[in-house]
Amino acid sequence: MISSYESTLFSHIYRESNMALDWMAKYGSSLRFTSLTIFSSPPYWDSLFILVDANLGRTLVRKGT
Repeated sequence: MISSYESTLFSHIYRESNMALDWMAKYGSSLRFTSLTIFSSPPYWDSLFILVDANLGRTLVRKGT
């Protein structure tokens, strides 16, 4: 599929820089639905705070090893 485009650019973003997407991916992978589910509001209040932080541009500090 990628080869059908004239050019492609991949960019790695650490999960600390995109907490909302990281949370949604983890939450989505834990669901056991067999069809598409659309939420009219965040499924948990915790996710609302993560979305607000993401909207404000807040990120976590990446811990070094």
